[in-house]
Amino acid sequence: MTEKPVGRTREAEAKYRSLVETIPAVVYIDDFDDSSVTIYMSPQVETLLGYTPDEFFNATGLWMDIVHPEDRERIRAYDEHTDRTGDPWSVEYRMIARDGRIVWVQDEAVIVRDEDGTPLCWQGVWTDVTGRKRAEEQLKGAESRYRGLVEQLPGVIYLDPVDESQGTIYVSPQVEEMLGFAPEEWAQNPELWYERLHPDDRLRAVQEWHQSRDAGGPFISEYRFLAKDGRVVWVSEHAIILRDDDGNPAVIQGVMLDVTDRKRAEEELEHAWQREREAAADLRALDRMKNTLLHAVSHDLRGPISAVLGASIVLARSEQDLAPEEREQMIRGVGSSARKMNRIVTDLLDFDRIDRGILEPKCEPTDLCALINRVVAELDVPEDTPVEIEAGFPDAERARPLVLSVDPARAERIVENLVLNAAKHTPPGTPVWVRVLPEGGGVVIAVEDSGPGVPEELRGSIFQPFRQGEGGSARGSGIGLSLVARFAELHGGQAWVEPRSGGGASFRVFLPDAEMRKRTRDGITDTSLNE
Repeated sequence: MTEKPVGRTREAEAKYRSLVETIPAVVYIDDFDDSSVTIYMSPQVETLLGYTPDEFFNATGLWMDIVHPEDRERIRAYDEHTDRTGDPWSVEYRMIARDGRIVWVQDEAVIVRDEDGTPLCWQGVWTDVTGRKRAEEQLKGAESRYRGLVEQLPGVIYLDPVDESQGTIYVSPQVEEMLGFAPEEWAQNPELWYERLHPDDRLRAVQEWHQSRDAGGPFISEYRFLAKDGRVVWVSEHAIILRDDDGNPAVIQGVMLDVTDRKRAEEELEHAWQREREAAADLRALDRMKNTLLHAVSHDLRGPISAVLGASIVLARSEQDLAPEEREQMIRGVGSSARKMNRIVTDLLDFDRIDRGILEPKCEPTDLCALINRVVAELDVPEDTPVEIEAGFPDAERARPLVLSVDPARAERIVENLVLNAAKHTPPGTPVWVRVLPEGGGVVIAVEDSGPGVPEELRGSIFQPFRQGEGGSARGSGIGLSLVARFAELHGGQAWVEPRSGGGASFRVFLPDAEMRKRTRDGITDTSLNE
């Protein structure tokens, strides 16, 4: 009868030992009173560490001796703590095998107690976790290298959740240098990107993001972003949606690059191209202007030159055969032609001086009534073009000379060019009126005719250089009216054309009184012209 329990006990012990000694781990039992004394050590320890179970039985303290020196103090303190508290033992540490290998073990142990709860021994297991620890170290190293690489790139790398209401998962620290926001600020505010988009780019950038997300393609966009300090930063952003093994969207990965310098360079290049295009257009305009000028000037000069040459040849060859009246008429013709040529050359020179900014008005008190009468009397106006002068105050009782401070030479040229322009561009026999009236601290000189007038579409451009009027029996160089406008501007005035009441054109020039303008600038109020 007694043989059966003993037999069953041995059978159970054999099964237990077979089970313990075949699992891929080392099972041990240590005495509770002295944890350095090993009661049992499964044979797997030889495979794991190169030491036999007998060496652990016979060499007291072998376990602590082969614990890695860098972990020894930590493990000794942990051992004392669990002995004192009775807490389960659960810790990872390194051990040095017989052949010098470093083996990472996961040590799990509990206290075995008797029926009265008295501690009897520690029963535990060592699991070889070297492979996992090496993998973790490799992963940690890879993550460190990846993070180092990411945080050295000249751009901001980020990971965002697919749910836009959640904050950023990760944003590289370059975001603070590039946009002024710390990574923590960026991650905590899901609306920050939208809020700081430039107002002019916000709608477009958001639409591009939604379109790319809905299509499942990459998001590629360039937009302006308002940095924390208010700077406008041009950002080039590329992002893709990463998917899990089932193809579901998992995370958004992207990069933001600062392309402000490139955009500025592009803008400067575009401005340079625009300036070049404008310069080329100006050159073409100048070339056309040159051709127009040469044609117009040659046309204007050909007549008086021909007259001078013809008269001089006749006078040289026929001096004895000409009647005194004919000879006098030819001499007057030569003088008139010479004055025309002189006027053309003077106009060209004045136009050039004004363009170069070297012509300044020399103002002095001038009787404009007398000036206008003198200029008209000396002009070579066709005999069939009557010129009537109405100068002075409209009130006959107060009629008197109209004196104000202007540049007399330029005022003469204004009247001269306006009268000659009216005579050139109106049919023969068309009357011309010259009127001058005080107005608002100056005078208005008006030269009017009853000719065809100036079409409305030409009124804004007729004072431009080399712009020739429509109609009339003669064509000019196109700088007479331009000089009228330039001379008016030199005085601080202006020139314009408007329809004449009753038909025709009314060319008008306002010349402010230079002395009155000076008094106004100096704070002196004086609205009279002649006092």
